[in-house]
Amino acid sequence: MNTMPNGTIYILVGGGCRTGRAKSRLIAAMNDAFAVMHRRSATVLIVPFARQRSEWKPISERYRKALFSGFVRSGIASVSVADPRTPVFFRQFARADLVFRCGGSELRLQKYISTIKWPRWGKIIVGISAGANVLAKRYFSNDRNRVETGLGVVPMSTICHYGSEKRSRLIRLVARSTYPVVPLHDDEYIVLMNH
Repeated sequence: MNTMPNGTIYILVGGGCRTGRAKSRLIAAMNDAFAVMHRRSATVLIVPFARQRSEWKPISERYRKALFSGFVRSGIASVSVADPRTPVFFRQFARADLVFRCGGSELRLQKYISTIKWPRWGKIIVGISAGANVLAKRYFSNDRNRVETGLGVVPMSTICHYGSEKRSRLIRLVARSTYPVVPLHDDEYIVLMNH
């Protein structure tokens, strides 16, 4: 396993980021995170568990092509897709330098990842939408229209796919949170590092 000198990097994405300028910015952020690792190559693990099982292969392939094909072509990264069998997934997670979690249902995703021991150093964790929400202490679930408890890996509350039409949802999240609240628009992300 490759290690990072300064902590784990979290890149929380509000949604989207597979096209255009937002895609380019996210790729640049991941490339910068790889540079922090001082590595010429890295292992990427795509975790599609927030989606229905029938969608795992197609969504993983879309993200592989959209975000990671340049890394693979240049020899910077190898990419694999997570296996839902718990012992295999834990080994894959332990070996991965960058763990990329797709969006979908927070509840589906938590079913698979709630028992993971989150690293204090050595990983880049990218979460899109539901993949970002479950890392937070609290989040607003747009699917279930309520504030829910995340895994608490990052000390904040999130609302993804945020826009002015979701202002009342943001207000509800603020009222139920004792942590900083971060509204994330589609194609927007925040980078955090724990030390």
